[in-house]
Amino acid sequence: MALNFAVIACIDDRIDWQRTYQIDVQTQTAYQRVSSGRKLHSGLQARFLRPPRSQDRVPLVVFLHGAGQRGADNVQQLLTLPQQLYRSSEIPCAVLAPQCPCGSSWSSWMPELEELIERTIQQQHIDPDRIYLTGLSMGGFGSWELGARRSDLFAAIVPVCGGGRPNYAESLKNLPLWAVHGSEDTVVLPERSREMITAIQSVGGTPRYTELLGAGHNCWQYAYDPESGILKWMFQQRRPSRQE
Repeated sequence: MALNFAVIACIDDRIDWQRTYQIDVQTQTAYQRVSSGRKLHSGLQARFLRPPRSQDRVPLVVFLHGAGQRGADNVQQLLTLPQQLYRSSEIPCAVLAPQCPCGSSWSSWMPELEELIERTIQQQHIDPDRIYLTGLSMGGFGSWELGARRSDLFAAIVPVCGGGRPNYAESLKNLPLWAVHGSEDTVVLPERSREMITAIQSVGGTPRYTELLGAGHNCWQYAYDPESGILKWMFQQRRPSRQE
């Protein structure tokens, strides 16, 4: 089956591909510390941005960071999308940003991730039909895996510059999905995303895939840019089984 995807020459003046990120004090203060364990500092550590006070339930974005933000400070994972969503008032949502410990990957923490997400849904004012999963690099791999494990839980997933196992395809074929990769990525080759898209298409799925011509590993700057339309698309999705 031929791979059907969009190749975009998007190296434009809006995007600084060499941008360095810093976490400001306001972001750290806004995100409360939570964990998957019964005690605050047990289990998988995370940060949670409370939804704005509203009578309506709000969507939840689960963000899985890359390898460079692993650690035990429960801060570094707020880089990129979590800080961006805190600063933006365009889309009212809650954000859950766990931190993967050093020396491990998201694959080692799948049960804890599921527990953390389900507890957040139960304890916070979350719309259970609008749970979104996204991650970059190592978090892209984690998004493919967690999305396959719990395709019943998420309304959509957006894996960025990651990869997964083609045998995830059957579990993912009915889940709204938009993957993004840079054509010049030498850290995680774009073939890793291509093979996932091909596998899902081969079992009848219709995933979206954007490959950025000339972009390297840090293609998340495009994926999470509001002008790309990807986040807008993501927030429009609801769990298919519960659509009205």
